[in-house]
Amino acid sequence: MNTSKVLVLVRTPFQAWLVERVLEAENVATYDLLYFTQNDSTEDRFYHGRLAENARAARFVFVPRQVCDLLNHVRFAFRAWPFLWGKRYDITMLASIDSYVLNSVANRRAAGELVTFDDGTANFNQTGIYFRDASSKRERLYRQLFRASSINATRARIKRHYTIHSDLENIVSGDRLFSIAGWGRATSEVSLSEEPKFFFVGAPFQETLDSEQVKLLEAVASQIGTDVYVRHPREREPLDLGVPFLNKRGRIAEEAILDDAGDRPIVLVGFLSSVMFNLACCASRRIVLVPRNSERHAFLIKFARMSGCEVVLFG
Repeated sequence: MNTSKVLVLVRTPFQAWLVERVLEAENVATYDLLYFTQNDSTEDRFYHGRLAENARAARFVFVPRQVCDLLNHVRFAFRAWPFLWGKRYDITMLASIDSYVLNSVANRRAAGELVTFDDGTANFNQTGIYFRDASSKRERLYRQLFRASSINATRARIKRHYTIHSDLENIVSGDRLFSIAGWGRATSEVSLSEEPKFFFVGAPFQETLDSEQVKLLEAVASQIGTDVYVRHPREREPLDLGVPFLNKRGRIAEEAILDDAGDRPIVLVGFLSSVMFNLACCASRRIVLVPRNSERHAFLIKFARMSGCEVVLFG
């Protein structure tokens, strides 16, 4: 059993699910836990509670989103640092290396080794934030204020990175990349005589698409037809598809979908969500809906096609 003093930093339910596997791989029995959220969703509470069961000390930090972005980071820092005061760790684990406050926590001398794990599609999206060192004046100022290191410097410090997509290029070289099991479904668990169940995978669409694109997405999804809507924790304005919401019972989408489907074949319909990639081995079809001429999503669209998704362009 690993007796190292470990600090676990988590921002999302998906990260919480994944870090459980990382802790198992690292043979860590107990740890300190700092769970930061700006959503305070049922999923956040569920996974914080599950992680807190084995924690020496745990703190759930909910900071509602402020109009002033700087205030978001300041409020989190004021809630986080008292929890860490005087503590030294052998290992700090996190996924959100772009978060100024979490980055600064992992960057301090008392943080120990840096062990990271996937944060959705950000870890293999070659055009995303983890593959470029942002250099705007605001970002440089924030890094100085919170004593956070650059993305490149943080990546260089990583000792081990854990992923459920070991076949893809990640934020570290192959000698520092370690595989952990994601989701799987044996062929024997699927009844070919059953009709497939269509799940629409929701997302915070308003953060990525304009109002016209959201309307078009809603129209295309309605035309395809779905049985149940899997609402995202940050999704404030779900699409009107005329189907019930999946009762996830506090769990992340992947776990809830597999449980709800039973032995029926699964068809996933949605945007470029990490769920579409994470359940590649479990779904008989994955239909990705993206706006036509969407340059900002070019890499993920290409990857979706390579991974076997059916890409439907609209607009």
